[in-house]
Amino acid sequence: MGLKMSSGAYVGTKGSIKSVIDFKTRQEAIDGDYLAPPKVTAEIKKFFRRTISSKYKDYKVAKNKLGRYVVASYKPGEVSGSYAVYVKVIGPRGGVISFYKETYAPDGSLIHRKFKKGRDIE
Repeated sequence: MGLKMSSGAYVGTKGSIKSVIDFKTRQEAIDGDYLAPPKVTAEIKKFFRRTISSKYKDYKVAKNKLGRYVVASYKPGEVSGSYAVYVKVIGPRGGVISFYKETYAPDGSLIHRKFKKGRDIE
């Protein structure tokens, strides 16, 4: 099974999750120790610093059994019960494998998946 967000969405389902680090605040996530190589750490920090706004919650960094890092955060939507999840999958050497945003309806069904980079749904 993948990384479960507090919204109920699962991300990172290709390789079973090996370890997860949860952060309570965005700043905590930016300053966090991810126990990752320097290039991976730089990509993770970039995600938390530049990609997501202060409206996002539930900051997670996970490492799967393939050695990839799955970074995710979710934001409650304008419509009550809807939400969006940003996901960035980073390879063990720091290269971005995929980067996408998923939008969910109040019933939890996927409305849209927009790829920013790559097409591999981790």
